[in-house]
Amino acid sequence: MVAGVSYDWFDLTKARVSKTDKAGALIGQADAGKPDKIDAYNPMIGATYNYSEFTKFFGSAARKVRFPTLDQLYLSKGGNLNLT
Repeated sequence: MVAGVSYDWFDLTKARVSKTDKAGALIGQADAGKPDKIDAYNPMIGATYNYSEFTKFFGSAARKVRFPTLDQLYLSKGGNLNLT
């Protein structure tokens, strides 16, 4: 038997967005809002069983969190700071 846990966090400290005109030319940058810190514990458990000299059974189960990408948070055509 084997068991484990990992701790992951997403803590954005500074974000800026680009400002463009209607033609798409860069005209400046501005501070963007930032989401609250997101964190999670990820458990894992597994087992191995030797049935015979030539046969081994093994299996595991785990949970893993996926954090939003910066594009998903800040994309000008659909960013969402409320993603968790």
